Amino acid sequence: MTNRTEQILGLSPRQALAIMQYMTAYLAERRVDDQNFDPNQQIEVLNAAFKEADYPPLLTPTVEASEQEAGQAAQQFLILLAESGDDKLLAELDGWLTDPPEAAIAAIPLVLAVPIVLTGCIVALQTRVVIERTESGTWSIYIEKRSLEGKALAEIVGGLFNVIKVLPGK
Repeated sequence: MTNRTEQILGLSPRQALAIMQYMTAYLAERRVDDQNFDPNQQIEVLNAAFKEADYPPLLTPTVEASEQEAGQAAQQFLILLAESGDDKLLAELDGWLTDPPEAAIAAIPLVLAVPIVLTGCIVALQTRVVIERTESGTWSIYIEKRSLEGKALAEIVGGLFNVIKVLPGK
């Protein structure tokens, strides 16, 4: 296990979710496809990406997660980022792991836990691909540029699949 992975697994669920939000903002600056999706569209896009990479659809509109479960998904997301060969991304992540945010006293409401995870996954995907809705109502996903260095689309989607797999009720 790498030092980064150990640091990530040592985070509290709230810290992991907070760092995921910070890293999502960092990735948002680098995305190719600057679209914002509502939660149902996020689910549709991620399921379309899974299908494109030969994974089964994993999400339903009713997916919910506790803070603990969403925190575990956030840890998996951060581990995916830690496996990147992107020096700038790793420097940003290392900064947060060196000085993690203080865990808030208030619990993260269930209505926010899953959207934090879905938004992070969508933004990570958008750093690599363009996502468009076709006239038939399906999602078209195609590679625009390399990002998350050293990762093929199937590896990125496989990593996102493992992030989402942690959530219950899929």
